[in-house]
Amino acid sequence: MSDPKKHPGKFNATVAVAMVAVVAAIIIVLVLVLQGNSRSRLEPFPTAEYLTSPQNFLGNSYRIDAQVDSMLSYRPGLGRLLVIKSEGKSIPVFLADGLADSIHTGQRYHMDVSVGDGGLLYVQTLQKY
Repeated sequence: MSDPKKHPGKFNATVAVAMVAVVAAIIIVLVLVLQGNSRSRLEPFPTAEYLTSPQNFLGNSYRIDAQVDSMLSYRPGLGRLLVIKSEGKSIPVFLADGLADSIHTGQRYHMDVSVGDGGLLYVQTLQKY
């Protein structure tokens, strides 16, 4: 067997395989961490309680998984007033202009919402699923 100290420029396959394994592990961990951050850490939206008394939730933020049921109104430069379905219930939400280029009935979204004046839900972020 040859001594690796005698051949300093010689390629060591074991070290190369270990380096590739370490880089692959780092990439896998980064992908998993980034995927974990793609979903909101907010509490789930309390649909039934909100529908009973929306004003009680003023200023709070939640995550909600919903399907677009209809668009009630659209004002260019301002946004859209939508009706979404969550847990089988219809809920109005406001989606500011520029947050999404196109919204269609039947599409499903993960949304982060905040409860604003009058109990209206304002969409902060949304991700199609």
